[in-house]
Amino acid sequence: MTWGCQAGVEPAKLTTVMTEYKLTPTKSYDTIKLGIDAHAKWYYVARQLDGATPQPVQKMDFHGLLRFVAKQQGLAREVHTCYEAGAFGYHLHRKLEALGVDNLVVQPQDWDERGKGVKTDRIDALALCQRLDRYVRGNRKAFSVVRVPSEEEERERAFSRQRQQLVRERQRLQAMGRSLLAMHGIHVTGKWWKGKTWATIRSEAPTARGESRSRSARTGAPACAMAAATPTERSSVLLPDMLEPLMM
Repeated sequence: MTWGCQAGVEPAKLTTVMTEYKLTPTKSYDTIKLGIDAHAKWYYVARQLDGATPQPVQKMDFHGLLRFVAKQQGLAREVHTCYEAGAFGYHLHRKLEALGVDNLVVQPQDWDERGKGVKTDRIDALALCQRLDRYVRGNRKAFSVVRVPSEEEERERAFSRQRQQLVRERQRLQAMGRSLLAMHGIHVTGKWWKGKTWATIRSEAPTARGESRSRSARTGAPACAMAAATPTERSSVLLPDMLEPLMM
């Protein structure tokens, strides 16, 4: 299951999950804390009941996680959850908040406090649960909480980030094209793939016999020259064709 699928969880189903467990008349615990190590498909969850030792970590999918969290609402007066900020955005946070739990998104860090050099999803979930317990008890230095943006702010950030990535990619391709042209003695600056500059490149790119395309057309260079050319010469023949994908 991908995050794209998760975004399509129907409100009616979420309401069913919420009401199925929340109406329990008596609460067995004061607080339940869940440390969640979130991934694209699976979630590793460590649970602590009141001040007891955290229980063994459980693995579940997205819908299983929502049902599990909703069930905790029927068991305790307060339910606290946390997970690390990451590439998946804040969709999970909003779903947890919709269930009525107090969720925190925290800054990623190395949770290996004892320096054992071992990092697993289960260890991370357990460490998050333990830090969450400290935080709920009043230690605000247990971890750094991330401010969750509004959905509109998140969309704007994503747009800006994607635009910056595209600009960097275009700059990389521009440099690649200039380098490839320089290998064949053609030196260009600026937007070499546009207008007259590109027309000149297309006409002056060397052929397998070291001639320009325009000269080859005038002299009628034989097509069989390509077959007899060396690999370097063949790349010269195809130079404009090699550059065209960089222009797209």
